[in-house]
Amino acid sequence: MPECLEVIIHGVERTEKISDGLKAFVCRNGTVMSSVDINGVVHDALELCANRFKGSCIIENDLTENMPAVCGDYKQLEQVFVNLFINAADAMNGEMGSSLHIRGIVMGSFVIIEVEDSGDGIPQNLLNKIWNPFFTTKESDGNIGLGLSVSYGIVHEHQGNIQAANTADGAKFTVALRKSDECKGGALQNRGG
Repeated sequence: MPECLEVIIHGVERTEKISDGLKAFVCRNGTVMSSVDINGVVHDALELCANRFKGSCIIENDLTENMPAVCGDYKQLEQVFVNLFINAADAMNGEMGSSLHIRGIVMGSFVIIEVEDSGDGIPQNLLNKIWNPFFTTKESDGNIGLGLSVSYGIVHEHQGNIQAANTADGAKFTVALRKSDECKGGALQNRGG
């Protein structure tokens, strides 16, 4: 009986995960753009993913304190970085000496955030496929391959850009978002507020 209950619970959790992913993929309209504290977004996303990074992972956050605000929706942008951090954690798989490096720079009217991990990288022939809905390279753990597709959609709805590339040590995702002076919204959104 306990084994049967465990299978049922696992099935319900998997169904819930699939349902949440589909809702996020389908229901991305109604975005209200305003000035968003990008440092707060990254900080909160890291906190949400803290349990995914094993103690052996070194996290280097090189976002400067005075990073310009970006134009967007706080919670949607937080979801983008949660997806990137979860993928990085999965790629590094808790290996001793693994590292996650987050950098921020300003280029013209864009704020650029780079998320670089020391995982195995992305097979070259899959670099263009990772943005497709339901595409995944992960083992069957309830992952349905919507994280990067949702992230791509959110960033493009924000009139930004997201790219993936391999580095000598792993993979790097680059997110470009418009600075808030290009935003017609109201007050700065802070910590999801």
